[in-house]
Amino acid sequence: MGYIGCSGTCPPISMAMRASVRERYRIPGSICDDCCMLYWCYSCSWCQMAREIKKRKQPMTFITAQTTPMVIPVPAPDYRK
Repeated sequence: MGYIGCSGTCPPISMAMRASVRERYRIPGSICDDCCMLYWCYSCSWCQMAREIKKRKQPMTFITAQTTPMVIPVPAPDYRK
């Protein structure tokens, strides 16, 4: 946190991470929004990224219809030939 207060800029790694998470999960926003969030609330920004990643890595539940086996009659061979 001292890095931001001393230089007045956002750490490039944090900017890249936030932009990557936003684009990967199609979260609305801009690079300007990312910069402001990191500058004014650095720790909140990292918590938000962690929550988004965790939320999207939960296993998905698929609901499928019950299938019914279908019996197809096979004609008996003709032995008269």
